[in-house]
Amino acid sequence: MSVPPAIAFRGVRRTFGRVVAVDRVDLELPRGRFVGLIGHNGAGKSTLLRMLTGLLQPTEGTVEIDGIDVHARPQQARERMGAVPERPALYEYLTAREWLTFVAEVRGQRLKGHEACCVGSNLAAATSDGSWRVSPRHPRGRRARSNSRYAAVPPP
Repeated sequence: MSVPPAIAFRGVRRTFGRVVAVDRVDLELPRGRFVGLIGHNGAGKSTLLRMLTGLLQPTEGTVEIDGIDVHARPQQARERMGAVPERPALYEYLTAREWLTFVAEVRGQRLKGHEACCVGSNLAAATSDGSWRVSPRHPRGRRARSNSRYAAVPPP
């Protein structure tokens, strides 16, 4: 039995009225890869990602995560994905460990104590004061690095 690609866009098209935002994308991404979408403003990058995360439905075609149609079986697809929003929510009153535990629980997972500690210590290392807190007042790049770790907890 062959392993399905981690992410697959099959004939994906998205229109907004007469405007074509994404035009028949066919793309398969194998497991274990980090990828980036590069393109000019209005190229459809955000629209493609919104379809991948289930926030938008394609006008045509299918989007799959690990062989699961994102729109036909959204909960099963979400259990297999890790995503970091452009403007992630950060709560000053939560430590990195508490936030990681929360993220895992939302995904229906449980972090073992050592996982929260190990991942959390990596997060703390991303903060200059080592406070375990990732504040909305920290620079945008630091918040993004910290939040990128949340996408992989537990590993998608």
